[in-house]
Amino acid sequence: MRFIVRQKYFAIRDGFYIKNEMGQDVYYVQGKLFSFGKKLYLRNAMGQELFIKQRLFRIRPRFDFYVNDERIAVVKRRLFPIFMKRYKINTEDFGKLKIKGNIIAWKFSIESEDGVLATVNKKFKVNDIYEVDIFNKNFEALGLGIAVMLDAIHHKGH
Repeated sequence: MRFIVRQKYFAIRDGFYIKNEMGQDVYYVQGKLFSFGKKLYLRNAMGQELFIKQRLFRIRPRFDFYVNDERIAVVKRRLFPIFMKRYKINTEDFGKLKIKGNIIAWKFSIESEDGVLATVNKKFKVNDIYEVDIFNKNFEALGLGIAVMLDAIHHKGH
């Protein structure tokens, strides 16, 4: 399923909606103001929440993902990736995953040993618009959370 992530600059509460391909709001992303490190909440229409927390004071960026106060995934940037943006993910439900991105951080794929779970593509627009294709329904919330995290790392100022 395809999702559209369109961030709005200077949002008062640092929040925005993620839409499905039919233009319906399906997730709401909200950042926590005045916090050390990025803290983001991703909520679906039923109120289920994915919490994303950046760990500070690390050599390489690290983000932890939580559902109901239980950590479900850890994302770490690989050291010294040459000409690529690469991350490794340890998850409870999907095992070890990899993120591969191009040098300008506009195209990413999230991969398991079995194949591609999701792709993230930034569109060439004035504001940030991403198309996120999720190929496994069970990976939907985590895949969208990872897309938001990638934006927080590579396209700062949002």
